Amino acid sequence: MDTTIAAAPSGKRGRKSSVILIDRMCEKRVTKRTKIYDRKCPGLYVSITTAGVATFSFKFTDMCR
Repeated sequence: MDTTIAAAPSGKRGRKSSVILIDRMCEKRVTKRTKIYDRKCPGLYVSITTAGVATFSFKFTDMCR
């Protein structure tokens, strides 16, 4: 079996990667819409638009069903 591992483009953060959100991350300018996920609170992320608007969102899934 032949396997090849391709490196991810630099400067891009994968969907599953996360950081501890701080205010400076929410104030930064971006060239395209960006989502930054919080490491300590699963489901919490901030979406930053090119206009500089930061919107916090929380994805909740009820796993008790």
